[in-house]
Amino acid sequence: MILFAAALAAILTAQRPLPPINFSLPGGQSRAAPPAPLTIPPDAEMLAFQDSAVLTRPAAAVRHFILSSAAPIPPHGAPFTVRCLIDRANGRVFHCQDPAVADPWRAAAVALGSLYQFRLTPAQAAANPRPLAVVISDRITPADVRPRARLFQFTGRSAGNVTVTGMMPGAQSEAYYPARALAIGLEARIRVDCRVQDDLGLFCIDPAAAAGTEVGPLLPDFQRAALQLSAWLRAAPTLSNGAASPGTVFRTTITFRLPRE
Repeated sequence: MILFAAALAAILTAQRPLPPINFSLPGGQSRAAPPAPLTIPPDAEMLAFQDSAVLTRPAAAVRHFILSSAAPIPPHGAPFTVRCLIDRANGRVFHCQDPAVADPWRAAAVALGSLYQFRLTPAQAAANPRPLAVVISDRITPADVRPRARLFQFTGRSAGNVTVTGMMPGAQSEAYYPARALAIGLEARIRVDCRVQDDLGLFCIDPAAAAGTEVGPLLPDFQRAALQLSAWLRAAPTLSNGAASPGTVFRTTITFRLPRE
């Protein structure tokens, strides 16, 4: 299996920013994106949507990013279903359609569904021309959007160093390289602002194309992928100066890089 090579030189200083976090496919190799057309045929094999089959759900940071620009969410929330195609090679959803939810959240339901990854049986993962599909059941709630008081703003580099000690396993991170970008050989660098949480995980916001990145209409794909991957990063308990890491705000760049021949 092709894995992402993750170069985590994760140090933040007052003199220089945190080096980019790279998600790179190994040189000389690539994997074709799922074939077009992207539609769910009537004879698709259906995967039962069960908690035990879900490997990865949309991270909290991605849910906030997607839903903060959507219509206000009612107090009781908004349950939805959405039909999606699954890549048999890695269990990742690569296309969603037919969201069953009120109009203000249809686009959000499709975007959230596209971030799922499933644990497949050997039979489901085997090469098969018959498409594999699933009906995802999820719920949008007011808690998905963090209030302004719980957000933060990057204002400058901290005095201590933040060390990143963990990330999403390679096989999973590979699956989050945007499929449409992979199909046309597109790379990107996405800048994010992050804060170390009490549990040493990261919550990142404001994904934006770094200087020199021009990905056009695929920018949202890279933004969502960057936030999903950043949610798996963890910080060491203390900064280099001995101060506690939780609460530290920093800026970094997540780089999506294709193979080099």
